Amino acid sequence: MTDWNSHFRRIAGSHKMSREEVVECLRLGGMEISRSRADGWRRGLQGGTLERGARRSTLMSEAEFDAFTSGLIPWARAAYRDENREPATPEES
Repeated sequence: MTDWNSHFRRIAGSHKMSREEVVECLRLGGMEISRSRADGWRRGLQGGTLERGARRSTLMSEAEFDAFTSGLIPWARAAYRDENREPATPEES
């Protein structure tokens, strides 16, 4: 069984995403979720040990991970453009 939570945590962590940004990313990918569900994906097993708050962890499904990764590209383009981390295209100049 694939651990979608660990893949999610790596991606979300690399972009320093807030839970609101995670919810928006999934919305862009075609799925509505609550902020508490997004929080649950961040909790759980880390390196095979139970971390604090794990009893409130939530397993991410393949469909949720697919929606997250589908929404990641449009979310990232907008986020990085807003923070001036993405160079402007000739049309935007």
